Amino acid sequence: MTFLLIFGFQSADAWVWVFISASADWQTSIGSSQLSGFPGSDFVPQIESPANVSTINLFSNSGWRLDVQRTGISWPKDIGLKVRASSSSADNGWITASSDYITVSEVPTELATGTPKRWRIMNANIGLQYQIDQLSVDIGAAVYTTSVIFTVTEQ
Repeated sequence: MTFLLIFGFQSADAWVWVFISASADWQTSIGSSQLSGFPGSDFVPQIESPANVSTINLFSNSGWRLDVQRTGISWPKDIGLKVRASSSSADNGWITASSDYITVSEVPTELATGTPKRWRIMNANIGLQYQIDQLSVDIGAAVYTTSVIFTVTEQ
């Protein structure tokens, strides 16, 4: 499934256009290939999506902050979801993005910030990678889902 979300905001002399796209929903199945050893052992501790499975593109003439959070969690509370910037680049500005995994919770957490060069339009590109951790055979077989929300605010 491919999706593209386009939105923008403007205040006084500042504006930001945001494009969020993904080539596919990241779905994974956990089975015998994820066992950490012999039959009867536990699962590997984490599973990662491919790098750049989602991308965020921002066009801005002002500073911005990108937060991430999740909602609609239908899995056990012990399972963790993390995200990191697997790639980032900026034309006419500077971007700071977390290349380390950060926990995605129901509370917004900063993932990246950007600052355009003076009197320039910044084009920032962020590739995302996800990780599910704290997996265990004790969880039980079911379909577990959550939604990831990205929020851009002017700095």
